[in-house]
Amino acid sequence: MFKHILFSIMSITLFAMCKKSGYGYVRGTIIEKGTGATVAGITVNLTDTKYGSTHHNQTASAVSDAAGNYYIKYFKIPTHRYFITCDKDDIYNGFGTKEITYTKTAVTIELEPSAYIRIRIKKNANSQHYIKARINGNIDLGYLYNQNIYDTLLPKTYKVLGNTTNMVEWYVYEPSNSSHTSNYDRIYIPKNDTVTYLIQFN
Repeated sequence: MFKHILFSIMSITLFAMCKKSGYGYVRGTIIEKGTGATVAGITVNLTDTKYGSTHHNQTASAVSDAAGNYYIKYFKIPTHRYFITCDKDDIYNGFGTKEITYTKTAVTIELEPSAYIRIRIKKNANSQHYIKARINGNIDLGYLYNQNIYDTLLPKTYKVLGNTTNMVEWYVYEPSNSSHTSNYDRIYIPKNDTVTYLIQFN
């Protein structure tokens, strides 16, 4: 009796899983966050992984057309999970990853526009003061130790969010009394623009 019930449960489960298999699609539009403008020429990737696995297989991909639309057709396997991602490019940051739970579904993808910032640091006096700086709280520019007067442009160009405000923070340290001053500034940078920001201290 128990084996019969177990077999029935397994049969129902297998039948339900089979009903979920078959050809499906993911479609949608890629837009620019903040403006809603459609974005052409972005590659959307569909990947799959078996339940319990961390390895992702490339299933299919599509490139958004002139109207920002994309369409990916695929065959859904019940024992697999499916995800979409977007390739990064110079103008937009990546979309991240979104799991697809339905065989046929529509997903609007919002991309964050990119901008760029360079940092120039100018020390106006000979002193033991040194500086630490960062951008948006997560881009660490490190410490600059130099007791002499200097004026330097950091060699790296940093990628940040465009069409929005970015924050530059810097801390000037006084070694003699273990104190420091905190400074910050907010900078609006248009999409795909590059600005050079000047930090000055003594």
